[in-house]
Amino acid sequence: MKKILLLDIRLPRQNEALSNVGIDLKEFNEVNGLKNLSGNECETCLNHLDVNKTDDLQEFELFVFHESDLSSVALKNITDFCLQTGKSLILFSGSIQQNLYFNDGFNMLSVNSKSLYSDKIIEFFTRFIANEVSHLTELIYGNSWELNYALIYRQLLLDEINGDKINHDKLDDGEEVDSKRKSDLLKSCISILGEYDKNSLDMLIDKKINLF
Repeated sequence: MKKILLLDIRLPRQNEALSNVGIDLKEFNEVNGLKNLSGNECETCLNHLDVNKTDDLQEFELFVFHESDLSSVALKNITDFCLQTGKSLILFSGSIQQNLYFNDGFNMLSVNSKSLYSDKIIEFFTRFIANEVSHLTELIYGNSWELNYALIYRQLLLDEINGDKINHDKLDDGEEVDSKRKSDLLKSCISILGEYDKNSLDMLIDKKINLF
């Protein structure tokens, strides 16, 4: 059995988010294999991360942390820990505007809080704990995760074909921000599916659609 560690320091925020999708906090905390930190436990975990003390993290396979609760040092330390151990990380926040998946040596998903605290969260956590999850993006799209990313990937390629250039460099403001977001999303699609041209994507999409 795999274990999950969830850190959201503001319990009322978490309780409200779960209530909004019809989930009782008590029921949520009873998920076998999930450790939902609260109160002093959150502070202890964050303090340990600030000094790179990770011994108590070894038993977990997935870390689900509210990004704004982490200092820059803690964020670096948890990502380094996941890179070294091959464990997975989900960062969530209300300020995250675009759900993105990365694999730079370990699995990491960056999602808006509403994408995490959805009516799918208990099912996703239960399946992850039972080693039944193929990809972290199942949190967002369920079993159709490959099809959804293939459709997004194809649309981005069509945009480029039709003259909507995607700039792959880092950009700062104005219209360039949208281009940067598309670039990040394209990189996320390639990280999930591999590199495809439009014709190959059409075949992949047809294949996935026929499975439903």
